[in-house]
Amino acid sequence: MRFYNSDGNAYDVVLASDGVDNAFVKSINHRGYGDAPENTLPAYIMSCKKGFKYVECDVALTADGVPVLLHDDTIDRTSDGTGAISEMTLTEVRAYDFGSWKSADYTGTKIPTFEEFINLCRDLSLHPYIEIKDTAVYS
Repeated sequence: MRFYNSDGNAYDVVLASDGVDNAFVKSINHRGYGDAPENTLPAYIMSCKKGFKYVECDVALTADGVPVLLHDDTIDRTSDGTGAISEMTLTEVRAYDFGSWKSADYTGTKIPTFEEFINLCRDLSLHPYIEIKDTAVYS
């Protein structure tokens, strides 16, 4: 379908009704597939295996400024550690297990960096939707 802006310039928009496959997002897998620990690489690998093409993640910063995948402002709920992500370096937070709370199958899963997530999305042809967590709550 062709539209024109106020300057008379044309632009094309593909609509689902045009019969193009994947012309719109059908569903976004929130924090990765639910059988795996949220916001971990295994969760996004499982998303791909289950047929999802779009995945959402949450990004927070460590004390040394490294973006990692984490929904909460603390690691308490999703790891075997406690504390605010903003007060831990990447090295410190990588010492914790982010998988065993979900299942023994995921024991030893580490918190992924945003770079690792983006590389995985590229390798698996996943389309990422990214929520940057408000760093004001982490200060």
